[in-house]
Amino acid sequence: MSIEWARIEPQEGEWDEIEIAHYRSVLEALRRRGIKAFVTLWHFTNPVWFSEKGGWLKGSNAKYFIRYCEKMARELGNLVDVWVTLNEPNVYAQCAYNWGAWPPQHHSYSQALKVFWNLARAHRRLYPRLKQMTPAAPVGVALNVVSYVAHTPHRLSAHLSAWLMHMATGHLFYALTGKARHDYIGVNYYFRTRLKTLSWSLNPSFVDVRGHGRETSSLGWEIYPQGLFESLVDLARYKKPIYILENGIATDDEGQRVRFVRDHLRETLHAIKEGVNVRGYFYWSLLDNFEWHEGWAPKFGLVAVDRKTFERKPKETYYEYKRIAEQNGIENVKLKVQMSNKAPSSNLKLCHWDFGFPLNFGFWHLDLVNWTQAEACGYPQEFLKDYG
Repeated sequence: MSIEWARIEPQEGEWDEIEIAHYRSVLEALRRRGIKAFVTLWHFTNPVWFSEKGGWLKGSNAKYFIRYCEKMARELGNLVDVWVTLNEPNVYAQCAYNWGAWPPQHHSYSQALKVFWNLARAHRRLYPRLKQMTPAAPVGVALNVVSYVAHTPHRLSAHLSAWLMHMATGHLFYALTGKARHDYIGVNYYFRTRLKTLSWSLNPSFVDVRGHGRETSSLGWEIYPQGLFESLVDLARYKKPIYILENGIATDDEGQRVRFVRDHLRETLHAIKEGVNVRGYFYWSLLDNFEWHEGWAPKFGLVAVDRKTFERKPKETYYEYKRIAEQNGIENVKLKVQMSNKAPSSNLKLCHWDFGFPLNFGFWHLDLVNWTQAEACGYPQEFLKDYG
């Protein structure tokens, strides 16, 4: 789950104790039910007053973020099992400051680099503070990891472009912050991206594969489960525990969603057998969510949401995910999908770790300003507060 900074500190230096109490009640409800809480302190959104001060373009503004995080550690730290300081700083820098898709909708590569640098500095400064205040809770970040591949495999420039993109998105943040300031590696993985370049350039262009007959999500993201295995093996170089913090698909086809979850968990198993220290897997997301500039149209959730009545309805994958988590494995059963009548060829059992713990399963719930995502029927009463 995430905490919305703008709810906690709607005006500079003014703390909303009612909102803090709400988050505390949610975390207490999870604790009573034996559910571990991975708490994200920042997931793209900022208070308006922070943005008016220059947001993340101004390095000195990190002090406001750190002050808010310290407040959360004091108020909620005893209920937090794992801290995620930042979610996908690489994506935020690109979408908000280079591509212009998100506020403040700038189009500047240099600004995107500056924002990325400032986010990395903020994590460096925040890590020792959280470790001092909540020493039992591991601290890390969630980075969006993409499987980059050369669309023109016989062109060296395409391979170099793929390698550069891979290093920039998958490893640069750790180089800037230092691996000692990460207790674990947080992986968000969704898709593969094909790159092609002109023969005289390393500047890549992204290939839209929707017209190529390849399987994609409703957002046009190419489905490539093996990329998760490749990413996990690559990130094992840091010799840290790894959590898959996000993995999911936007689709209206539940057969495709079931297959997506099964296939990516198989690749996780392959990585475990390769010796990668994977500790847990989170599906994104519990509910159909507001997907930023894409709006409400993409359907990621295990639970459908009627946006007029807020009625919740579990989907087929909800029950499949439940079975997988309960059994810690995937039965060798025939999938009810139109694309293939072929049953899975192997029985997946998610093995135990060296310490004897089974793979931990979870789902993400994103909490944003003025969202009413938590009023679902069937949820504990502590989740039902309506923000209006």
